[in-house]
Amino acid sequence: MDTQNNSLSIDHVKAAILRACKDIEANHDYLTQLDQAIGDGDLGITMKKIAVALSEYVAATKVEDIGQFLIGAGLVANRAGSSSFGTLTSTALMWAGM
Repeated sequence: MDTQNNSLSIDHVKAAILRACKDIEANHDYLTQLDQAIGDGDLGITMKKIAVALSEYVAATKVEDIGQFLIGAGLVANRAGSSSFGTLTSTALMWAGM
């Protein structure tokens, strides 16, 4: 955020999503290991699919409205991650966009 006028731009939102995607991709094996201990072991795989899809969306989209951008990101996450985590991620992004 711009500390002088406290405004949030589409570039700030895109940068935050890209940072999160980078961290998810770097740690997907660890996330899968954690999920294997308590679940079905697909969390890291699903999160990486979503991260890759969101990174591609950020690079390709021309949407400048933050709300519309986040709703689009939610739809991308929903298509990429067909699991409970994908549903949670897509819902959160779309609600943020609204």
